[in-house]
Amino acid sequence: MSHPYKEFEPKWFDDDYSDKSYRSIFKWGEKRQIKAPRESLYKMIKDVFELTDDDFKGYTEDLGLDEVDFDIPVKLEEKHITKFREICGDEFVRTDNYARLSVAYGKTMYDIMRLRNKIVENVPDVVAYPDTKEQVEQIVAYCQQEKIPVYVYGGGSSVTRGVECMKGGISLDMRLRFDKVIEFNEKDQTITVQAGMSGPQLEKVLNNAMELFGAKKSLHLRPFPSELRIFLCGRLGGHSRRRSKLYLLRLHFGHRHSPGICNADRPHQNRHLPAQSLRTGSGPDHDGQ
Repeated sequence: MSHPYKEFEPKWFDDDYSDKSYRSIFKWGEKRQIKAPRESLYKMIKDVFELTDDDFKGYTEDLGLDEVDFDIPVKLEEKHITKFREICGDEFVRTDNYARLSVAYGKTMYDIMRLRNKIVENVPDVVAYPDTKEQVEQIVAYCQQEKIPVYVYGGGSSVTRGVECMKGGISLDMRLRFDKVIEFNEKDQTITVQAGMSGPQLEKVLNNAMELFGAKKSLHLRPFPSELRIFLCGRLGGHSRRRSKLYLLRLHFGHRHSPGICNADRPHQNRHLPAQSLRTGSGPDHDGQ
């Protein structure tokens, strides 16, 4: 801790836990990384809520250490799951409990408290891990044809409950494979990447531009987003849609199908804009205004 306590300090939870636990889903950041509050904030919490050090000597709430387990059956017909496996590959389509819950909640306090208390609802029937935009196109087109709800999960930093699969269906988890570089343009200072890449991943790629792309110098994002925590945990697809301040960034959706926004037979093509033209505080203008 950068600011050691001078007086009593609670014993913050910093033990190992299962990668299949509820905690592994709701925790922010790295597995064993914690950010304890400063002593001044701890004292303020005690004063405001009329607590004492005794209230912080042990945990009484569930820490979410149990492995994920619930009884919500998959309602999607097997023929549909088979089709998704044909598109993405058998190992990249899952129906187990952990995979389904891992894409069902965001990062609001309501989400975290539900996970801590093992309250499971609004999970998808199946989770797919697409690798290319063609796979996304095929899945969305098939789901439109068969009237199957489609949801997209990036980094899980949503605070609007937008990732919850209210009607089951399929959730596309972009974290595993949809994170590749498509094009690098040093002159325009733009890089085209798939929407599942995280902010830190992109920063690392740009830092190694000389080795990876033969660039003249190492590059980085400018400016660093003010929403640092979301930048670290979110995915670039989400930053793009909320107009984040990633000025060096042109996200790759290719012929993007954004479920709920674009129809499967009407793909959306992003315009190419050099970094010098992206000077607004709200980031790139995807609407052509």
